[in-house]
Amino acid sequence: MIENIIVKLADYIKQYDKVAVVIDTDVNSAILLNAAVSALGSKNVLAIIPHNEFTPEARLETSKRICTLADVDYVTTAVFLTDEPLTQAASPLKCYYCQRLTYREIIHEAWLKGIQTVLSSVCKNDSRDCMAGLPAITELSVVCPFIETDIDESEIIGSLNIEGSIPRVSCSNMQG
Repeated sequence: MIENIIVKLADYIKQYDKVAVVIDTDVNSAILLNAAVSALGSKNVLAIIPHNEFTPEARLETSKRICTLADVDYVTTAVFLTDEPLTQAASPLKCYYCQRLTYREIIHEAWLKGIQTVLSSVCKNDSRDCMAGLPAITELSVVCPFIETDIDESEIIGSLNIEGSIPRVSCSNMQG
């Protein structure tokens, strides 16, 4: 059941006083936001919604709506991927550089709000294209509660009673 996942994540998140949760329109980030609010209360959680040149307005509005429903303050942060040649190169490290640039901006936004802990919704066996960027996330000391609590994508899917993989917007879809 999804409630068991939220409790497991909330128990892990309780070790922090305040957190920033990275929000996009995927179910993982909504679950993580719910767990953070359950653990710390909405006043100790800030949602950060990154967007770039390729982010559809509807996706940005859906992310804002998720935050509003959770009664959590949010900020949006613009990341200009086309300004960074390494994110445009046809390279196996493209996702690494994209994630590094994006999470640096996210960490900066959290720091401006006095928050030192940033949570990402990346999970084990994640089907997203940008898993190649996971090393950048961990190098920047971003906390991945799904990974830390051994919750993988199949467990999330099973708790939601859906078949297949969780629909997501991938980097390649956003840019082309």
